[in-house]
Amino acid sequence: MQTVLSIVIPLLALIGLIFAGRAKPKDKIRNSDEIREIGKYQRLTMWALLAGFVFLVPVPPGGSLILFGPVLVFQIFMVYRLTKALDSPLAGVRCLLCLVPLIGLINLYLVTNQATIILKERGLRVGVMGASKNDLAALG
Repeated sequence: MQTVLSIVIPLLALIGLIFAGRAKPKDKIRNSDEIREIGKYQRLTMWALLAGFVFLVPVPPGGSLILFGPVLVFQIFMVYRLTKALDSPLAGVRCLLCLVPLIGLINLYLVTNQATIILKERGLRVGVMGASKNDLAALG
């Protein structure tokens, strides 16, 4: 039974990720405040994605458990805030996908990719860790 669950749960998460990843950001005219909010949460979500890679590196026993809880809460909160800023109807699904280890990292990447598309359409430069604060502040 446990082996079946260890196969079924990641498979269901992957199917959910495929459907969540296909959701395009809503085509709507966003004002500068909404773009600033998307840029802010995109940068924080990029930090959550970077923090998620901590669990892919071998650490001493118990060391990973100390970091796992706060990082997971941070990832879920950032995914929720960014999907709400993007007006995505899949905020709950995306938050649940964060609970599955590798699927969660792919999920974080897809959410930030949607934000990157919106920011680039607005003409902002988006680097590795998101749009710069100066560019977001210069929005008029």
